[in-house]
Formats: sequence, C-alpha cells, structure tokens
Amino acid sequence: MVRLLIFAIPIVLIILFINEYIKQRHLAEENWENQWEEKKKNFQQEQELKDKEREIQKLKEKLKDKPQIERLDDD
Repeated sequence: MVRLLIFAIPIVLIILFINEYIKQRHLAEENWENQWEEKKKNFQQEQELKDKEREIQKLKEKLKDKPQIERLDDD
C-alpha cells in the first residue's frame, strides 16, 4: 500500500502539472492571437489616418495655391 502511494502521488502531481501547462499554453496562444489581431487592426487604422492626413494636406496646398492663381488671373 505504501509503495502504491509512493508511486501514485508523484504520477498524479505530474499529470496535474501537465494539464495545467497545456491550459496555460492554450491561453497564451489565444492571447497572442488576440494581440496580433489588435495590432493589425491598429496598424490599418494608422494607415487610414495617414492617408486621410495626406489628403488634407493636399487640399490645404490646393487652397493655398488657389488664391495665388486668382491673383495672377486678376493681374
């Protein structure tokens, strides 16, 4: 009986450790995937913002140039 306990307790502990390791690894993979998706989404939003800012700058340039062109036409 004692021999059974000597072998059973470590085996049970090892099995519990392996199960917990598998759970933690699965959670870590899910977390990594979620973070990756979030980073991709943030990157796309940043790119869209940069594109919009470029458009705004182009429109500002056009507005700056427009009065100069009108002045030249008036002359």
